[in-house]
Amino acid sequence: MGIYDALVERIVEERAEPPHTRFRRREHSARQLFGARDPRGVVAKRGGEVGAIALEIFADAIDVLMNLGEQLDERVVVHAARHCEGHAEVGTRDFAQLPGGNRQVATGIRILSGYRIGFRSRNALTSRLVIADFHLIALQLGTEEQMLERAFAALDAVEPGETAFLPEYLAWTPQGAGRAFARLIALAQERDINVITTLNLGPDLLEDLPGRDADARYNALTIFTRHGSVHVPQAKVTPQSFEMDVEPDGPGIGVAPYARINRVRLDWQDALIDARFIICSDVAAFLQLSPETLQCDLLVVVGNFAYGAERVASRLLGQAIAVGAARTAFHVNAFHVPRDPGQRALALKAEEVLDATQPIKAPAAWPNPRSIRSGFYVYEDGAARDFVSMCNLPRRGRVAVPRSRWQTPLSAGEYPVTISL
Repeated sequence: MGIYDALVERIVEERAEPPHTRFRRREHSARQLFGARDPRGVVAKRGGEVGAIALEIFADAIDVLMNLGEQLDERVVVHAARHCEGHAEVGTRDFAQLPGGNRQVATGIRILSGYRIGFRSRNALTSRLVIADFHLIALQLGTEEQMLERAFAALDAVEPGETAFLPEYLAWTPQGAGRAFARLIALAQERDINVITTLNLGPDLLEDLPGRDADARYNALTIFTRHGSVHVPQAKVTPQSFEMDVEPDGPGIGVAPYARINRVRLDWQDALIDARFIICSDVAAFLQLSPETLQCDLLVVVGNFAYGAERVASRLLGQAIAVGAARTAFHVNAFHVPRDPGQRALALKAEEVLDATQPIKAPAAWPNPRSIRSGFYVYEDGAARDFVSMCNLPRRGRVAVPRSRWQTPLSAGEYPVTISL
């Protein structure tokens, strides 16, 4: 039995102690696991200053903290965050041989709220703030109807009070976005959850978007809260050429570009969190806005990146964390499953969390702007008539940005309302 086998056994083994003793033992073991460098075959190769391996213990049905006396089937869940210079290799060792256990690799992180203070006080990776009770949900690409149904199925796992981050463009046509908007506002309130995604919204649903064109449609970051309210604090700055196409024979999206990256204040988990939301290719904003200007607690990228570009986004988020532009970063990207197994997928799944290892004062300039610039491919607008043709541009894995949206005037703005989640 290896050094970590015994540790895991202590967590998943059913015990006969009184509930308060059992809780203390579990909490102690969870803290040890959280700091372990190589738990049960999970290896993180760290070539940069950021990255984390976070482990959580949770019950299949109800949180252990609320049901200390119950006999619960527990699992060990591993999160390995990719970062600027490194990547994570997840071992295949199975937990099935443990009593009541199995192996599940999680690409999102949900920390039990009862452990939050302990983790914050004992681990440098969460030195200031632990953001818990959230889900990053990468959806398989398909028709608007398919994606909406897949989203609703995935949201079944989100518990009351939690927040789900979905990829860009749950619905991209005006008609599909209208249906999704109506269903999501009802679902969020009915299930007592928060849902964040982007939709193609028109002027009647964009009243709170700062600096909008009163007659334009936008690929808009939309936050459906469990309290029944909807907020639109951000829109896409660099829509692809086919997204902006308003011709009758076009793809039927017809959104306008936005010109700000707004700071959004979230009242979340008993704390005020300054967040910025980056919609897919808007990571190009790193070339125009300094780390000092972008500085926030939470930087969120919701993407629909073409294959390879999701790795560029992860690298840029790692750089943002490393220089202090953000303390925590989320990255969720939709994915494509080809009908032919031998065919290349047009988009690859990403559900990532990055955390700073220490507080850093954000500088007034990026230390290596050429490294940032190397991640982008600028194309002539007519070269991409739809998502497939954009993916097939000679990008070599880079993020595609249309010439008309390359380094256009951009400012850092502010969403004037504090959003209560």
